[in-house]
Amino acid sequence: MLHFIPTSRKDYRKKWELEFVSCSWNACLKRLKSGELDIMLDIAYSEKRAKKFNFSQKNVFLNWASIYTRKDFVTTAFLDLNERTIATVKEDIHTVGEDGIEHLISKFELDKEIHWYCQDD
Repeated sequence: MLHFIPTSRKDYRKKWELEFVSCSWNACLKRLKSGELDIMLDIAYSEKRAKKFNFSQKNVFLNWASIYTRKDFVTTAFLDLNERTIATVKEDIHTVGEDGIEHLISKFELDKEIHWYCQDD
């Protein structure tokens, strides 16, 4: 678990020996679960994930999502997504989570077409 926010990279070196690993989000998550990784950043909390992983008691990063659109489509409100085709990462917390896009689409009764993509696509 990550217990503090270092003030500089120098502080990291004082506390831990770190090896930074590059992998896709899904691959890193699998490696964390198998014990190949000790720490993974940017995992949003969910009760399901808390059964598998330890989460720090304090947030280190604020978890958020952005909506990206074509240049010719400007959105200023969630309802602008009505009757639009939406691509999202399958099983991502921003897709299926308590405040994810699936829940919001249902809540606002939007007419949509969703395309699912794996993180590695």
